[in-house]
Amino acid sequence: MRIKGEDGSFITDEDEMMKTAVNYFKELFTSSRQSDDDTVYEGEPSRVSSSMNGHLLRDFNVEEINEALREMGPTNTPGYDGFYVVFFQKFWHIIGHDVAKYYLEVLNRDISLNEVNFTNIILIPKVSDANMMSLFRPISLCSVLYKIISKTITNRLKMVFNQSFVPRRLISDNVPVAYEVLHALKRRSKRKKRLICF
Repeated sequence: MRIKGEDGSFITDEDEMMKTAVNYFKELFTSSRQSDDDTVYEGEPSRVSSSMNGHLLRDFNVEEINEALREMGPTNTPGYDGFYVVFFQKFWHIIGHDVAKYYLEVLNRDISLNEVNFTNIILIPKVSDANMMSLFRPISLCSVLYKIISKTITNRLKMVFNQSFVPRRLISDNVPVAYEVLHALKRRSKRKKRLICF
């Protein structure tokens, strides 16, 4: 295998290819703009009520972990440890007590997540003859232990999200709407009509 470097030459050395990949995606996913978040949200009313905040801050329980595990796809991509979700679902009656105890300690901030916070990043080629970094898509392979923790937290946040977002609507649904708005603005500007958008 070989990939094209920044200077246009091909790299075949495995260590050099790894450095090139790390540098490419580090630059791609690093923001160059520093902003002050306080001014961005200034004047925006809080959407989290005190009762919602109380719900978010209460201690996690075993039922929330069980619910998260039930909702997960059984054969989703395994993490670095090779375990699939189906292993935990099938043998939960044997390992559930010990694993749930660990989860509760992490979720209730009694111990650190560092023990399971490891991820393999795999590059998936977008085309069959991928030889440039822009032709690869990175995916993260997290362990099931990590995924269950994040799913449990996500389920807890759903209550707040449901107040702010339209259910079953994807953020990508906004792209066609934006195109339609731009199209309408262009058409109206050609007709010399003014359009006020709020």
